[in-house]
Amino acid sequence: MQKLVEHIERAIAADTPPAPLYQRFQHTRQGQVVGLCWYSLEYCWGQGLYPGWYYTVERDFDHLILHESDVQPLTELTDD
Repeated sequence: MQKLVEHIERAIAADTPPAPLYQRFQHTRQGQVVGLCWYSLEYCWGQGLYPGWYYTVERDFDHLILHESDVQPLTELTDD
């Protein structure tokens, strides 16, 4: 959670969005990233969303839209 807070603080202080954590076609624990979009603080204010990158992830022909804090790279797989 602290990592997310720091990322949001940097995004608020910056004039431009930070570089995305994941790229299109990159595989993650949730599936393959097929799209990404930056949601600014101004947009999120009235929407009840967190500012930051949102990723469209495809897995078994289903699509999920996830905030960057909910996406896990394949290198962080654990035996939970």
